[in-house]
Amino acid sequence: MILELGGFYLKVGQVFATKSDLLPPQYVAALKSVFDDCPPVPASKIDSILRKEFGNKPVSAVFKSFDTDALASATIAQVHVAHVDVDGKDTKVAVKVQNPGSERLMRMDMANMLFVSTLMDSLRVSLPFDHTSILKEYRTQVPLEFDFKRESAMLTLIGDAIHGKVPDVETPRVIPGLCTKRVVTMSFVEGESLGTIIQRALTASGTSSASGFSQKAASAMKTHTGSVVDGTELIGKLIETFGVQIFTLGKFHSDPHPGNLLVGPDGRTLSVIDFGQTKELDTDTRLGLARVIVALAADERDAALSEISNLGLNLTNASDDFAMTCAYILFDTRMDIEEAHLSPLDADIPPEMRLVKIETIPETVFMFIRVVALIRGILISLDADVHARMVWRPYAMAALRAAGERIPAWALEQEQEIESGGNVDGNVADDGAPMEQKKQKAGGQTNVYARMKTLAMWMRENDLPHNRKCLIPIAGAGLMSVQDIADAIGRDDSKVLDAALKKFSGAQRRKLEDAALRDAPKLARKEKMAAEETRIAREKETRARKGAGSGEGGDGGKGGAGESAGEGGKKKASVSVSKSRWSGAFGKVKAANALAGK
Repeated sequence: MILELGGFYLKVGQVFATKSDLLPPQYVAALKSVFDDCPPVPASKIDSILRKEFGNKPVSAVFKSFDTDALASATIAQVHVAHVDVDGKDTKVAVKVQNPGSERLMRMDMANMLFVSTLMDSLRVSLPFDHTSILKEYRTQVPLEFDFKRESAMLTLIGDAIHGKVPDVETPRVIPGLCTKRVVTMSFVEGESLGTIIQRALTASGTSSASGFSQKAASAMKTHTGSVVDGTELIGKLIETFGVQIFTLGKFHSDPHPGNLLVGPDGRTLSVIDFGQTKELDTDTRLGLARVIVALAADERDAALSEISNLGLNLTNASDDFAMTCAYILFDTRMDIEEAHLSPLDADIPPEMRLVKIETIPETVFMFIRVVALIRGILISLDADVHARMVWRPYAMAALRAAGERIPAWALEQEQEIESGGNVDGNVADDGAPMEQKKQKAGGQTNVYARMKTLAMWMRENDLPHNRKCLIPIAGAGLMSVQDIADAIGRDDSKVLDAALKKFSGAQRRKLEDAALRDAPKLARKEKMAAEETRIAREKETRARKGAGSGEGGDGGKGGAGESAGEGGKKKASVSVSKSRWSGAFGKVKAANALAGK
């Protein structure tokens, strides 16, 4: 029905198509068609549009070849494959042609929906969000999508800004002289949509929804050529491009749904396409968002809520702590908080979440929030966790410095701590542990991801619930091991245990508590022995490295051996930084998702 209605209803459908946390899996699967399976415009009409746009020339005089069958068809336009001559070379291109009548239909849909929205306001029919401001922003932004000259300019501007800044991220290149108000001709991007790859992985693993996206599904993430795809790494790259777009450039692609993200045949290259829906930020809004991100990155509640209020977003019926949770959901992509996984349709949704209301959503920041929501949808589909605030923090800091703003002392302290500790992303350490744990001695650190995986395996062995929904509250309560659970039982910490085990029935909770008290002592002994073995191995490695650095056992203690070791060390460090470019932005949910046989 949505495909038949077309217009703005398709835009709404595209958002819901990414919300596997909100809708049942069969609904989400059915909505995938709204990305690029809209009914195509007949070839004769496309031919007529092209003739009109290119001075009444026949299509054969403009393109060396032109495929009349649409490659993809969406709400506003459809794309055809063609070939043109560029600098004497035959070049494959994508030709985006505006659908006739689509602008009129979209304007009519917007007018109708805005009429209903304002009528609801006048009748004081209340919804928990500011729907009228959202529709007003769409009324401003949607008409811009029909100006393909603007799209060509934005594609070039944003593409140039992110090209080379983030590894393995590309955009199409505009073909000069073949772009008009209703036609964009650009270089052809090889690849398939991220949504297609995710759906194929789910099918191959025998699961039907994001909640079943397991290690088996992750291993099935491959291109049609068989190249392995690391979905979390790809989304880390995507998020970083938005750091450049939003905080450096002030102009960003505001429609990053899975159909607009193409994965190259190598499985590593991510191409962002369709720059029709782009948002330009005024300086005040751009810097306001930068302040919000810096505060969220440092987990500074009062500063974050103050800056969000300064932007004009007003939350009511929420305590400061819960307002901060809402801030993370609206302005960050972190998934290691339980509320990020809850649907308004959940029976056990917290009462405070039912009562909270977004009284006002500034039109100037809504598209930013929309981008966050779309990325969240993809993360849910991948059952992954990347913290955008950590990826964006250095870009936000740079924007504030370039504007001559005073950086808060707590932000400078965090920056210094990150730089001195070698962590690239903020208050989450490279191993996923919170920064306050990073302040402890290195020998006392333990990999959170590994601990939660061990806990999940123990729970499975004891026939206890060990899926993501059960593990997230446990991780959120800071219980990362059987010993942690036993300690909480021993000190009768009912508040922590109630929060951690909220997904367990009474019988399941009693069974878990009995098993934890029984197994904790022997598991603690094993962990202590393993830690001691690790310490000894590290000491041996350190002594060996010092010996190599001083030339012991080498070529007379000078020259080759020491230099070679140094160069090797530098190379290894470089690889480590590259591999963990976004590792510090991965939170506890990544640990909670490390489930054996989930």
